[in-house]
Amino acid sequence: MRWRRNNGRLIPPDVFIPAAESEKMMGPLTRHLMRLIANDVKEWIPTGEFHLSINIASEHLAGGEFIGDMRAFRDSIPSSLSL
Repeated sequence: MRWRRNNGRLIPPDVFIPAAESEKMMGPLTRHLMRLIANDVKEWIPTGEFHLSINIASEHLAGGEFIGDMRAFRDSIPSSLSL
């Protein structure tokens, strides 16, 4: 994930992830990423096989929302894909 500013400049994860962690925003950030992936993957499937990895922050993994978030993500991607 990269954060693209209005001027087109990319801000790398090593800059914005610490800010998201300190503000306890890793869960919402991960959910946002999952929504983006669910939308994008629908276009990628016809192009053939691919692999996808998502880094999950320990804060999100330990939180009570993680399992529900993963179920929602699974339900939002085509059934031909597996997690």
